[in-house]
Amino acid sequence: GLFLGLLVIRPETGNREMPDQQGELRLGVIGTGCIGMEHIRNALLLPSVRVVAIADPHEPSRQTALAELQHAGVREVIALERDAEMLQLSDVDAVLVCTPNDTHHAVMRQVLASGKHCLVEKPLCTLISHCAETVALARQPGGFGGTAPLLWCGMEYRYIPAIARLIQEADQGLIGDLRMLSIREHRFPFLKKVGNWNRTNERTGGTLVEKCVHFFDLMRTVPSPAARPPLSFPGGGVSCFLGVASSARSRGASLRAAGRRSTTRASTATCSTAHT
Repeated sequence: GLFLGLLVIRPETGNREMPDQQGELRLGVIGTGCIGMEHIRNALLLPSVRVVAIADPHEPSRQTALAELQHAGVREVIALERDAEMLQLSDVDAVLVCTPNDTHHAVMRQVLASGKHCLVEKPLCTLISHCAETVALARQPGGFGGTAPLLWCGMEYRYIPAIARLIQEADQGLIGDLRMLSIREHRFPFLKKVGNWNRTNERTGGTLVEKCVHFFDLMRTVPSPAARPPLSFPGGGVSCFLGVASSARSRGASLRAAGRRSTTRASTATCSTAHT
């Protein structure tokens, strides 16, 4: 699935480069709702990154983002309703796409035409056909107006410290030959978002796209390429073979990942996450 993994695309042609590590990355944020605000707060922690522009048609979301940036001492921020206007700004080096899932396809078409570096929130798109089109545009020779920006669909669960360690130990063979990966998540009900867009299949792409995309990504990341499961089965509230289990009943505040070594060198790995 094109939207089920960590997608990094850099066209072979072009000469656009990311700013030097010693320089400053000027960031534009498209969509300043719940996840957009998380990215803004993280950007504020990076001394080499400066948020210079935000875009969101929802006025309360724009004002919340402006207040957060101003509280952090960021004064010169361009606030826009339309992301197309942001993409025309020459002082924006890269953009974060944090809009509702069903808008990604249209937004990404504009981003790809702008030649700006981009991190798009998962999923890349809600339909496989839209994902294929987006990937094709990103890989088009001579596209992006002759530039070669970086397009990244990031899957942040890979970087949770406990899961990152599990991946590392699996890569090193410390848990033996991995034969089965079982994932269970303990979480609260869906967060309240603008217009409750995240509560409908039409807008999210469905649970397997909105939430389980993380788990399918981990199922393809933790095992070695030779041991990747040919099949994955989702289940609601119960563990499944090579499957995903999700339950809102458990509300623990811990996150843990563990690999179990077997005497036969055929091992299982269990990854459990909890949200507060």
